[in-house]
Amino acid sequence: MPTFTSTPTNQTTEPKSHDPTYSPNKKRSCRLTIPTLKKTTTKLFSGTPNNYLKGCSWSRDGLSLVTCSRDKMLRIFNIPDVGNSGTEQHPVLTLCNTNIPYDYCWNPDINHLTNTSCNLLVSTKDSPIKLIGSYDGRTIASYLAFNHVEEMMSAFSVCYFSKTKVIGGYCKHVRVFDINRSRP
Repeated sequence: MPTFTSTPTNQTTEPKSHDPTYSPNKKRSCRLTIPTLKKTTTKLFSGTPNNYLKGCSWSRDGLSLVTCSRDKMLRIFNIPDVGNSGTEQHPVLTLCNTNIPYDYCWNPDINHLTNTSCNLLVSTKDSPIKLIGSYDGRTIASYLAFNHVEEMMSAFSVCYFSKTKVIGGYCKHVRVFDINRSRP
């Protein structure tokens, strides 16, 4: 284990009364644990030039990961991938988008034992908010918002407000949608 020593950066002339052993000139040591590489996904991004990962989001239970890359694809990975014994991690589902994904959010009540709660919200450019199933990639519901001249707007951010409410963040305002009232 490597050991690093550091000196305090914000030294004050006043003694810290809550810690009797504090000394501004005392060197501190900390232990750094170096993580080991378990899985990689380099082959997914090497086929397309200038393709890179733009973001990722873990499911609340820690068993799934959704990633967004420059090629406009959302990829869902299961962690741990028990079907693959090598170091290359493969997505269980790839969602191809025609527009740029703005935001995505897992269902906070996700339970991998039931298919009904394994879904995520996705917001893309020039499209409504979509509730997508993480097992098959089908669109379960859509949530549309219109501006003052009846043009459809795209949400820049999405999140679950409660078990029955979804919030979409738009330019200069926020809309709240009921999950049970949607368009297929």
